[in-house]
Amino acid sequence: MKRPERPISSDWLDLRRPADERARAGSAPLLDALAEHFTETGADSPVDVIDVGAGTGANPAWLAPRLRFSQHWTLLDHDADLLELVPSQLQDARVRHVRRVTAGIEDLGSLDEAEQDRCLITCSAVLDLLTMDQLAGFCDFLAERRMPALLSLSVTGDVVLDPGHWADAQITRAFNQHQRRGSLAGPDAVGYAAGRLRADGMRVEVAESPWKLGPADDVLLRRYLHDRAQAVIEGAPDMGDVVDSWLAEHLGQSDEGRLHVEVRHRELLCLPPG
Repeated sequence: MKRPERPISSDWLDLRRPADERARAGSAPLLDALAEHFTETGADSPVDVIDVGAGTGANPAWLAPRLRFSQHWTLLDHDADLLELVPSQLQDARVRHVRRVTAGIEDLGSLDEAEQDRCLITCSAVLDLLTMDQLAGFCDFLAERRMPALLSLSVTGDVVLDPGHWADAQITRAFNQHQRRGSLAGPDAVGYAAGRLRADGMRVEVAESPWKLGPADDVLLRRYLHDRAQAVIEGAPDMGDVVDSWLAEHLGQSDEGRLHVEVRHRELLCLPPG
């Protein structure tokens, strides 16, 4: 995976983890379909699960207990420091083995050591960080190998803040444009991936997994607002006055316990045809 301009910090990954786990409740039908797929292969051997952009291991920690089959996990990330924070064992009896690999998404082909019908690719909050070329190559990899994949928590670019501010829509447009900088896929990633995989004959199912943040998420809310404002200023320095007004009002609402924010994400399940 291309190293990001600003490496993702472990404290941000820890801070967002509870919101991610609540949001993924909507993925239950996808997990049912995934279990059915591996039951239909008729094999009793463990499934080799390769987690792309594993970070500190939040995705396997959430997913492993919910996969109804035995598993071998490979945790793939370009950042060795983040991988060092992953516990040596995942807390589920169905996990037989875990290994950490410092590598990028372009190295997936060299890790594909298992039978194709007993291998699963996963990721969480990763697709939007890829360039469009990387995303196209990733979709090609899945389609050419008819590889099952569960691609979670991809942002759609849609955000609803309540109470609102007159500049909410303008801030959203500027933020989404910043997320597309340098040919990054940003909020276009999940729609592109779903369309590309369907066009290549894969079965694709989609579920909604929005963050729903409120007063109980005050620390995450404040970090989210500050990071959003910073990204807009980086991409559009002339919006300083607008951003200052937007940030001050929403921080005030958060301080008063009145702010609710919905950040929309989607889960994407990709299965071979048939």
